[in-house]
Amino acid sequence: MALSKILNLGLLILFVALQYIENERKLLVEYSVTRGDREILGVLFADFNGSRYFYQTDEIKNRWNEFLEENLSNQKKSFEIGFVSIEHKKNELLSTEFLANKDYVLVKDEIPELQWNITEERKMILGFECRKAKTHFRCADYTAWFASDISISAGPWKITGLPGLILELNNDTVGENFQATKVEYPAKPKKIFNDFKPVTSKLFETFAAFGDAQKSEVKKFKDFLRAQMNLPDDAEVHIEERECY
Repeated sequence: MALSKILNLGLLILFVALQYIENERKLLVEYSVTRGDREILGVLFADFNGSRYFYQTDEIKNRWNEFLEENLSNQKKSFEIGFVSIEHKKNELLSTEFLANKDYVLVKDEIPELQWNITEERKMILGFECRKAKTHFRCADYTAWFASDISISAGPWKITGLPGLILELNNDTVGENFQATKVEYPAKPKKIFNDFKPVTSKLFETFAAFGDAQKSEVKKFKDFLRAQMNLPDDAEVHIEERECY
C-alpha cells in the first residue's frame, strides 16, 4: 500500500473518531412540563460548552411540531418560542421573558451558582439511575433527579449545576414538573440549536434591570385599572404575576 494511501486512510479514521467523540459530547432531551392541568413541551440541547432550552409558549403551542421540523431546520428566526441559553465560558444566561404580560424581551443574566444538597435516594428514569438533589433558586425550592452516567451538567429551564443530566425537576413552591420523555445521547450535531437566537427589539443587560422594568410596568397597569374603576390611588389591586424567573 502506497504511503499516500496509508496517510489518507489514517486521516479518514481520525476524522471518523473525532466525529464520534464530538457526537458523544452532545445530547438532546424532550420534556413534558406540567403545572395543574396545563402541559407544555420543552427541548434541551446541551454539550460541555452550555445548553439551549426551548419551550412552548401559548402562541406556538399548536404549531410546536411545525416549529421544530421547519423553523429550526430552515434556520428561521422566531420570537414566539420560549428560550434559555447557557454559555459556560461567558458565564452567561440569556432568556426570553414576558414583560408585564405585554412584550417578550431578552434578558441577560449570570449562570446561577446553585447550592445543591445531593441525597442517596435513587430511582430509574428512562433506563438511567438517577439521584435526588434539592436546591433553592430565587423564590422557589426545587427537587431534581439527575443521571450521573451522563456527564454533561445540564437541565431544563435555568436549573443546572449538578454532576450529570437532570431528567426530572420539580418546582416544589408552585407545583411545576419537568419530566424527561426522551433522551438522545449521544446526539447528532444540530447546528441550528447553537445558532438560534430569538428576535427582539429589547434587551436587558442585567436581570436586575429587567426586574425594575417589570415592577414599573406592573405599577402602570395597576394605576390604569384604578383609573378605569374610579378607585383611590392607594386601593389594593390584585393582578396575577409570575412567581419566579
